[in-house]
Amino acid sequence: MPAPRATKAVITNAIEAAKACGMLIAEVIVDKDGSVRIIADSGQKVIPLHQNRAEPRRFGQ
Repeated sequence: MPAPRATKAVITNAIEAAKACGMLIAEVIVDKDGSVRIIADSGQKVIPLHQNRAEPRRFGQ
């Protein structure tokens, strides 16, 4: 038996449901098994770890 396919209606319903919950959608993944995954986005900027720091010491220094 072949794997179920995700139809356009299933994908659209998943996206609309995520938006209705107030999620910011970063990515939609449709797997071979027919599952649809919604990856949420936080909407926040990523802050670099080494902001305003000197470069870390290198091995042997």
